[in-house]
Amino acid sequence: MLADREWGGAGAWAMVVTAFGLGAIVGDVCAYRLKPARPMAVAAVAMVVASCQALIIGSGAPVVVIALLEACTGVGVSLFFVLWETSLQVHIPEQMLSRVSSYDHLTAEALMPLGLVLAGPLSDGIGVHRALFGMTALALPAGLVLLALPAVRGLPARPATIPASTNP
Repeated sequence: MLADREWGGAGAWAMVVTAFGLGAIVGDVCAYRLKPARPMAVAAVAMVVASCQALIIGSGAPVVVIALLEACTGVGVSLFFVLWETSLQVHIPEQMLSRVSSYDHLTAEALMPLGLVLAGPLSDGIGVHRALFGMTALALPAGLVLLALPAVRGLPARPATIPASTNP
């Protein structure tokens, strides 16, 4: 494992994971306190930050630097998910929310095992650092595409109200 070979062992990994967790708590508090007019624009920026996690872990930087940067990705991950889930609840009609959420979770959860199956052989074949950089090379453009979509950036915090029909 990278932490054993390059960082000095489990204590260093614990520091990195703890920093990420503390960052996630900060992200949750920020998500609670912030009231952005365009929450998905903020979520997309947070996803771009979160997409750098693998690059940071494989950067070769000192563990303290990695831990501090992982705290930032923790903020990004947490902010993204809170703003994403809130936007779903605000913008998806109540009668469709469970179906949309089911597809959202199915897709996310179904792809995780695939990534785990591919990560080991890939890192054995091309090296851990290259595999981590490759993960970022896939994730970062996805976050940037999300940010580039006008429908995402422009999604308001609340849907526009539709006036009641005056027809009988």
